[in-house]
Amino acid sequence: MNTSPIAVIDMGTNTFHILIGHPGASKVEVLYTEKVAVGLGKGGISEGKITAEAMERALRALEGFKEKIKGYAIQDADVIITGTSAVRQARNNWELISRIELELGWKVRVLDGNQEATLIFKGVLHALDMPLQRALVVDIGGGSVEFMIGEGDQLVWKKSVEIGGQRLMDKFHHSDPIAHSEQEALKDYLEESLTEVAHAIFTYKPEVFIGSSGSFDTLAEMNMQYHQLNVSIDEMTMYRIPMSDYKRMRDELLRSTRAERLQIPGMIPLRADMIVVAIILLDYIFECLEPHEIVVSTYALKEGVLYAAVEEGL
Repeated sequence: MNTSPIAVIDMGTNTFHILIGHPGASKVEVLYTEKVAVGLGKGGISEGKITAEAMERALRALEGFKEKIKGYAIQDADVIITGTSAVRQARNNWELISRIELELGWKVRVLDGNQEATLIFKGVLHALDMPLQRALVVDIGGGSVEFMIGEGDQLVWKKSVEIGGQRLMDKFHHSDPIAHSEQEALKDYLEESLTEVAHAIFTYKPEVFIGSSGSFDTLAEMNMQYHQLNVSIDEMTMYRIPMSDYKRMRDELLRSTRAERLQIPGMIPLRADMIVVAIILLDYIFECLEPHEIVVSTYALKEGVLYAAVEEGL
């Protein structure tokens, strides 16, 4: 396995992530990591475009990442930059992709939903310190949600659905706190949109639920703060949330205003909006699965891309 430093940039719908690291046999040796709230999908994702303002925010964030990369002797050709839902669904994505190549010298790899799910699953596998029982893995992004069912190191079923948090907020979350009528409308929409996911859960009967990064990191951080644990989720690759703790956090989040959510220990501004619709999505899934805990994986797409780059030459 090649252990030269690798830089991976994940251009998510809400957040851009950079990971510079050495891929180890089981865990990533992180040299540098950063996330920037870009809001690539803000104001345009529901209309199938990237706004001019979002494009400028994206380029400024990437310029900052480029400065960081210079200190690690990584050539532009060796920087792996991926675009996910907001990029692949935007009819003007070519403009952002061409500007990144022209201004920064990087080629963007636009992942389709199946590729994204496969790479997320690879990242999750490297995060866990336990053999993987048959598990449902869910990654809630701003643009899409990836659902994966795996057992051992095998991905047996996967589905990417364009119902990410930013899209759901645009459609349903207009009141503060979210109105009961909005919650019910969102539940109806999920029931219509996720029939294939519900069927897969019924067919494969996963025994474990794993949530990957994003909103799950926030739930983990909130829970650790609640129990006054002197540790940060950033120091871990996995964390377990009992369902009793999840239900306590769910009830608090659904009845709170944005200002109140920002006061919750462990909450970050980046997640204060999307976590509400994410919770309603989770409740729908849990009606199908009924897990006894949430296993949080802090590894997701960027770690999966890093390992794939070494193992498969992505």
